[in-house]
Amino acid sequence: MVFTHEQITQPAGDECDYVIVGSGPAGATAARVLAGAGEEVIVVEEGPPWPRQRRKPPLYPTMKSAWRDQGTNAAFGSALIPVLQGCALGGTSVINSAIMWRMPEDVVDLWGRDRGIGETITFGALEAAFDKIEREIRIAPVADEAMGRHNTLMEIGCERLGIDGRRIDRAERNCQGSGRCLQGCPNDAKLSMDLTFLPRAQREGARIYATCRVDRVMTEGGRASGVVGRFVDARVGRDTFPLHVRARKGVVVAASAIQSPLLLLRSGLANSSGELGKHFQAHPGAGVVGVFDEEVKMWLGASQGYECASFRDEGFKLETLGLPPELAAARLPGVGSRLVENLRRYPRMTVIAAQIRARAHGRVRSAGGNRPFISFSLTDWDMAVLTKGLRKTCEVHFAAGATEVMPGIFGLPESFRSPDELRVLDDVVLRPNQLTIVATHLFGTCRMGSDPTTSVVSPSFETHDLRDLFVIDSSVFPTNLGLNPQHSIMAMAWVAAERLLDRSR
Repeated sequence: MVFTHEQITQPAGDECDYVIVGSGPAGATAARVLAGAGEEVIVVEEGPPWPRQRRKPPLYPTMKSAWRDQGTNAAFGSALIPVLQGCALGGTSVINSAIMWRMPEDVVDLWGRDRGIGETITFGALEAAFDKIEREIRIAPVADEAMGRHNTLMEIGCERLGIDGRRIDRAERNCQGSGRCLQGCPNDAKLSMDLTFLPRAQREGARIYATCRVDRVMTEGGRASGVVGRFVDARVGRDTFPLHVRARKGVVVAASAIQSPLLLLRSGLANSSGELGKHFQAHPGAGVVGVFDEEVKMWLGASQGYECASFRDEGFKLETLGLPPELAAARLPGVGSRLVENLRRYPRMTVIAAQIRARAHGRVRSAGGNRPFISFSLTDWDMAVLTKGLRKTCEVHFAAGATEVMPGIFGLPESFRSPDELRVLDDVVLRPNQLTIVATHLFGTCRMGSDPTTSVVSPSFETHDLRDLFVIDSSVFPTNLGLNPQHSIMAMAWVAAERLLDRSR
């Protein structure tokens, strides 16, 4: 059973060995490992359960109930950049595309050299964690029956250009190609945390409180001793009863690269270095629309089924993105009758996105309560790489047979109708506010390092400032990855949980 505001009718208290804040890939993985080893675990999640019966084709109900702040969070700087996260039992794994990549060895080496964590966060330890995760969660490339035409077209375009691409490895079983990853899979085929590690942890005795926002971490005797939160009835926007959880062994923060620093800032903890909330990083990206003579129906097939990571060393990655009509309408050019005409062509469209391994560092501050203020401005290098990625995306569309490509760049032609017209992208210097850029895959803000003057968290995942306070999500990552991070987040959390078990022995 998952306890929510509907079951809690009075102030509540509980006690455990470890209380975990957040139920996404990091928190759920830690819960599975710790509970599986016999530790008494409580998971506290701000969002609600989002079961299959609530997952409908329209996107808005999911945005209202399972996306953080209904998808309205954004980073402010050289452009307004939406920052997308889930807020549900299972975290963002409920509404993402379940793309799984192992952390590249070059990232681990970089962290070891620059942050002094190489003796603890080793490639071998992470590889062992990946193996364990993959024994429990099926990861496989998209099957033929789930590809859909929009993914197949990118595959065709890459093959014709001689670009090394692949069908995406995802955490799924028997995907039916419903194209509704963003809404939450209607068939429970996506192996999100609410279907995998959280139920496993519950079977091992873990207790879960959902619709409960943790307001602060409590301390006693120089250690983290628990958390205080409050249940929220989101239907009426009202706080209900408080929850106080005491933790005998530790508080584990796994609330994301935005919410984890906000929680620590609200608690007045772990910021002697002044680094808390700094070094926010992401994989910003933009999509390009291709228009074909044939029907594509990008709402059918895996939401994201094909990718090209062969340009990672150059700073970008390409991947398909099946947009539902609500998001497609926001992306397409024109207003009034022109927008209507473009929407009539929606069945013949597909979208390929270019994501960059941005060098920009931003900052997360509190905007009051639990709302963030995120500052983040892309660098000139970032924009040059994104321009190159968008050009390559246009080339793939044309190679696949597109008759028209819509780059979505203000100040440039609304459409390109031949590869020759792409030359305009070779010399242009784009500004971030000329594009519709979206940021996903969030990192930094509680960075790990051996030096307590330049980091928040030690290589043991414990904060430098306070005993028994641990941070285990992607906020501890010193850099971004250049690849989709869910698998790496889970592996880091697995390693962290094993470190906690070693302390208890």
